[in-house]
Amino acid sequence: VNECELELCGNGKGVCMNTGGSYNCHCNRGYQLKVQKGIRSCTDIDECARPNICGDGGSCINFPGHYKCDCHPGYRLKPSRQPLCEDIDECLDSGTCPDGRCENKPGSYKCIPCQPGFRAQNGICYDVDECAEDTACKHGWCENLAGSFRCSCGEGFVPAADFRSCVDVNECQNGSLCAHGVCVNTLGSFKCQCPVGFQAVKDGPRCKDVNECDFPAACIGGECVNTVGSYQCLCRTGYQLERNRKCQGLWLWVCPRERARLPSPSSSSWGLTREPHVFVEGAPDP
Repeated sequence: VNECELELCGNGKGVCMNTGGSYNCHCNRGYQLKVQKGIRSCTDIDECARPNICGDGGSCINFPGHYKCDCHPGYRLKPSRQPLCEDIDECLDSGTCPDGRCENKPGSYKCIPCQPGFRAQNGICYDVDECAEDTACKHGWCENLAGSFRCSCGEGFVPAADFRSCVDVNECQNGSLCAHGVCVNTLGSFKCQCPVGFQAVKDGPRCKDVNECDFPAACIGGECVNTVGSYQCLCRTGYQLERNRKCQGLWLWVCPRERARLPSPSSSSWGLTREPHVFVEGAPDP
């Protein structure tokens, strides 16, 4: 008896091979041999009964002789011999997160805003080099850090509390500067404003007394005595100070007819025999 004429293996499910007194089934792919009560046949293999056959991102749908993976959103069918749903890495697309960092997740993704000091480019946050900007750390030196920067300041400046700028030092808060003068704070430094009789010196922050006696014109015909911030011009007897800098001899007027210039009121070099009415210029009348 040729059992193969009875299509015991199943039409389209396998190939029947007749043997002496029996038969055998060679099942197609997706089918398996089943023997029940001595009858051989090819039955469908339920691939969906296998755990996780489509992966975590899909559902298995069984068909006669084969199966299909229905992929969830965020997954795609992997091009391989065995169907499998694989995750789509959306972060490979540079336009996915234009304003932040792209973080891929199973079946999805997440855009994470860049931290301060970073700038997004193609889904990646890159450090911003603040030191490349001309306005960074004016009056100092800029050191770029990851997500930030730090200022080291020049002379006359100190870093601000956040180390992101340089602040002028008010040297005038030190009360020991500019002795005998007024301290004026300037950007990055200071200067001394000195009163009359003093001058600023370069070797130290102070006002130095001017020795007016070093100038011959300061006291003509007298003795110059320097004082702190000023000086005195001392005239000898018979002279008086004019315009605070010249000792001028006194004039004697002899009346009614003689007019003489005497070096002093006690001089007798003129040989006068009578006492005329004498007026001393610059002196009160007798």
